[in-house]
Amino acid sequence: MSRTSESIWRAARENVEGLPPCPADLNEPQYAHIFFEPFCHVCSRRVASVLWTFRVRYCKDCASKLPLCNAKFYAEQPEGFRAILPRELIYTSSQEWKFVCDSEIADRLRTEFEALQSANERTAWIAQKTQESDRMSEHRRLCQDWFAQKELERAHEQVKIRRQRKEDILMRLDEIGWRQEAEAMMKTSNYSLDPFSEHKLVKQPRKLTDYGWNNIKDKLVEMLSDHKKTGLAAV
Repeated sequence: MSRTSESIWRAARENVEGLPPCPADLNEPQYAHIFFEPFCHVCSRRVASVLWTFRVRYCKDCASKLPLCNAKFYAEQPEGFRAILPRELIYTSSQEWKFVCDSEIADRLRTEFEALQSANERTAWIAQKTQESDRMSEHRRLCQDWFAQKELERAHEQVKIRRQRKEDILMRLDEIGWRQEAEAMMKTSNYSLDPFSEHKLVKQPRKLTDYGWNNIKDKLVEMLSDHKKTGLAAV
């Protein structure tokens, strides 16, 4: 965490393909923390969303506790100051889309605003904060695009792993004489969601290992045996 290590942090960030640059209001460790540590900054719950305008990660429950950007909230702010108040659109725990504000950021900005003596100073300050807000919005878009691309790549990779896992399971079943029944089970549906491919032991984004096969072999054989008996009983 020494300042002398900043170049190392920067070099590490630049090694991540397509990662947006570090914004001016964050240092490299702060940026890495908010970008790659998937925990809520309030309750430490995993899988938290980034609210880039506030520079924090919140889970859905904690984000839902933020003050709403409604008429009451804006009425409490100085008139010339309202336009630059940062806000975020979130999907709340009550399954609604709402705009929320950060009280600490709003209080800090209001203190700065009210400390200015003249109308010209306040006009210049608002213009500066508007520019900062525009830069932050553009950076947020870049970050969201990066995350969306990574999610897409991860989804494609999981599809590939699932397909390979199914093929590996079919090869193993072939070795013990059960592949034909598995293929027959796959033909029982006119859609791609056949009962064999969708079975919880088959449809996993996890490579099949010898250890993994030994753990699922008997259960798969039992499932295929039951399917075969059902088919014979229907003849």
